[in-house]
Amino acid sequence: MSDGQGLELSGRLFEIRGRPILEELDLLDDCAVCCIGSTSQNARMDDEYSRDHMWGPHLNFVLRDGKHASHGKSLMEAVASMPDEVDGVSWIGYDGPEPRRSGVWEETPFLRLVTGLNKPIDSEADWMKIVGRNGFLGRQWTERLFDATQGEVFHGDWFEST
Repeated sequence: MSDGQGLELSGRLFEIRGRPILEELDLLDDCAVCCIGSTSQNARMDDEYSRDHMWGPHLNFVLRDGKHASHGKSLMEAVASMPDEVDGVSWIGYDGPEPRRSGVWEETPFLRLVTGLNKPIDSEADWMKIVGRNGFLGRQWTERLFDATQGEVFHGDWFEST
């Protein structure tokens, strides 16, 4: 097994397989690629004990809103043909390499999945209205938002500011 941390392997997966997909489909300006969410890998705390599940190279391809209808199918097909594997290391879910972790999302549904929000919060005052409430899936909003900030965006400056 590689000594590389999971996010490093995912970054290599993007460079080796993900970027060429976006180049071939002419989606470099309309698709962000990231690994975000609540895993020890995304929190950069993965170790030999956490590598038995929800660990390894994978990518989330996030299309700008409005682009999924015209480009989603071709991107999903390309991503489906891309193995969640790099340098001889494969993604490991709770049930082994299946189901796959890499996938294609539209921007707003992905934001909703990760944060429970329907749109980005624009001001500190708006944040204060939600952080103390119980919210998404019975978890405190602060916990959910912490999870949403874990990981890395490998491509797509526009997505980092969302």
